[in-house]
Amino acid sequence: MVSVKEERVEFFSDNLKLVGILDLPEREPPDRIIIFCHGIAYDKNEYNNFFAKVAEFFCENNFAVFRFDFRSHGESEGKQEEMTPTGEARDIDAAIRFVKEKGFRKIGVLAQSFGGSPSVLSVERNQNSVSALALWASMIDYSPKFSNPKLKHYIGPEDLKKLDERGYFEFGSRKFKMGKACIEEMKTMKPWQHLGKIKIPILLVHGDKDPYVPYEDSIKYAKMFGKEFKIIKGGEHGDERFLAGAKPVTLKFFKENLK
Repeated sequence: MVSVKEERVEFFSDNLKLVGILDLPEREPPDRIIIFCHGIAYDKNEYNNFFAKVAEFFCENNFAVFRFDFRSHGESEGKQEEMTPTGEARDIDAAIRFVKEKGFRKIGVLAQSFGGSPSVLSVERNQNSVSALALWASMIDYSPKFSNPKLKHYIGPEDLKKLDERGYFEFGSRKFKMGKACIEEMKTMKPWQHLGKIKIPILLVHGDKDPYVPYEDSIKYAKMFGKEFKIIKGGEHGDERFLAGAKPVTLKFFKENLK
């Protein structure tokens, strides 16, 4: 097993201090790196610490990894009520600049869940710097969150009523304070449309038992824009079955496109 060096770092986005971890295999420092983008209400380690575990997996295969806390998450600065997808996209822009300043020239982006849409927005304008994008169970179409009450963390009338009354409502089990600016963007933005404007390779991976983000969306938009996709049979939203299927196919994808 490769020994991994973890370096805690700080960088800035919109004058907000963001905190990240640079994971480096000590045996052979690589020249290629993957930026990890987490989901809403979590942090650079993700649900059940799985981002840290996936980072170790990539380091064992001679990749560096940069995982960071979006604004208003984890150790990073920012008010939860002010978080927006476009703000998170600027955080990814800043992360790309940071790893370039560190000397990395072969850059990939791996986004999970809510991190998918900001990643699509950022990568579209950073195609000269980023070589490949992998989307894991990513929410690139916000409309089901407002229209499908069967989804977990559905945003319904009661949530929107609280939003009008106090300027935010508590989203999900971690009670993240989702504010008006975020909801307005989610109601009007169509991140999936940007997939067709991204010319670098994109891989979409989704479990067919995902209770939070419809896996049919990944299939539909991958086919619409001719992108590669992999459906994980029995996989949920970042569970062990999903990860067991997602890690090898994503490793192969980045090995092929970060040469």
